[in-house]
Amino acid sequence: MSALLAVALHLPVALHSAVALHMAVALHMADSLQVAAVLHRSAPLAPAPLWRTLHQPLALQLVVVAGGLALIAAELWWFLGRHGLAVAAHADEAGVQEITITVDGGYLPSKIQALAGRPLRLAFHRLDPSGCLAQVIFPDFHKTLDLPLGDTTSLELPPTPAGVYPFHCGMAMVRGVLEVVDPAA
Repeated sequence: MSALLAVALHLPVALHSAVALHMAVALHMADSLQVAAVLHRSAPLAPAPLWRTLHQPLALQLVVVAGGLALIAAELWWFLGRHGLAVAAHADEAGVQEITITVDGGYLPSKIQALAGRPLRLAFHRLDPSGCLAQVIFPDFHKTLDLPLGDTTSLELPPTPAGVYPFHCGMAMVRGVLEVVDPAA
């Protein structure tokens, strides 16, 4: 029991001595670095960079920037630009306008023209297996249509006023537009 008591009494002293020794070594090392910097009359050395900069000719830099801007413009045109002429929907015997849209990497046609004030049937025939094209969304009509692969699915729209109504896939990457025009115009 007395040995345990002796260890318990000396433990704080031993820990204190170890901490004090560690702090003294750290301060000594810091002082030696400061002394070395003063002796050499220079600032402490900065760490070396992890990579090396290669300087390229100005012409090459301009070509890279021009190429990047051209790719950005092409991407904006592809996703946001208007492609092709509008294809008009034809009316059946009952006066319902109808058009079939093939879904294969995009909507073909992607621009549809219909007459205002008449009902419209859009038939989507999906050939593309990608998940993005598994849905078509008409945000202005609050309509979403699931498109089964290899099947034709129709969307019935009531008589619609003149205007431009965009539609897109479930991820809003593939887009199309429905242009409803006034028959009197």
